[in-house]
Amino acid sequence: MVGLPEETWEGLDRTIAKVIQLSPHFVRIHPTLVIKDTEMERMYRRGDYTPLTLEQTITMCKDLSRRLIRAGIPVARIGLQAIPEMEKSGSVVAGPFHPALGELVASAMAYDRMKELLARQRSQGKKMVIWVPERALSRFIGQHRQNLRRLRDRYGHQEISILPDKTLEAGELRYRESPGTRTVTL
Repeated sequence: MVGLPEETWEGLDRTIAKVIQLSPHFVRIHPTLVIKDTEMERMYRRGDYTPLTLEQTITMCKDLSRRLIRAGIPVARIGLQAIPEMEKSGSVVAGPFHPALGELVASAMAYDRMKELLARQRSQGKKMVIWVPERALSRFIGQHRQNLRRLRDRYGHQEISILPDKTLEAGELRYRESPGTRTVTL
């Protein structure tokens, strides 16, 4: 769980190192939520606990996921499965509850991957095309096309396209900009 009371990056770092040492078959990452009528709610109301924001949670989950994946440990789930009780008004008092948290984390990781690809290039063209594995297209585009907008803002390009490519394996990207067609596959 991320965002537990009094948790620090250092403590979380030690915890994930221990998890990796255990070499589990898979891991689930859950955010800490403040649920109505619990001790956590009382702590929150007294000001003794401040839950993570959604952005902080995405950043932490992204970091943990990368470390687990590098260690060969699959992440089976990020976030809590939405159950009817949680969706009732007022049931979740505070905290980073989002029904698609795992997808938000995967999309943030995809954005970082594209940013890394483009940082290696001297992006001078007016038009960029990034091809991604077909099954991962929605993650690379981002929820509400967020990744596409962020890339355009960051690199100032008038036109950036993210397109599917059936031939690319997971983790591979292909890039081209024009004028001067230059294709790079990573």
